[in-house]
Formats: sequence, C-alpha cells, structure tokens
Amino acid sequence: MAQIRNMLRAPLYDQRTPPGAALAHLDRTLQTEAPEPVRTQLSTRM
Repeated sequence: MAQIRNMLRAPLYDQRTPPGAALAHLDRTLQTEAPEPVRTQLSTRM
C-alpha cells in the first residue's frame, strides 16, 4: 500500500498535477502492474 501511496504522491508534489489527472494516471498504471484491483481513495483540498 505504501508503494501505491507514493506513486500517487509523486505527481501531485513534483508537477502540481490536478488530483483527477493523478488518479487517472495511477489507475492506468495499476491496471497494467497490479495482478488484482486494489482501490482506496481519500481526497481533500486545503
């Protein structure tokens, strides 16, 4: 789970990617890399 969190965190921090785009990218990556689907999401904006 930590690897997935870091895969999501990197584009949000480094490139200031919008959350929806980062989640879409993570979803595409997980579809090709993860043997079984695992999804948990919590998004907030401060």
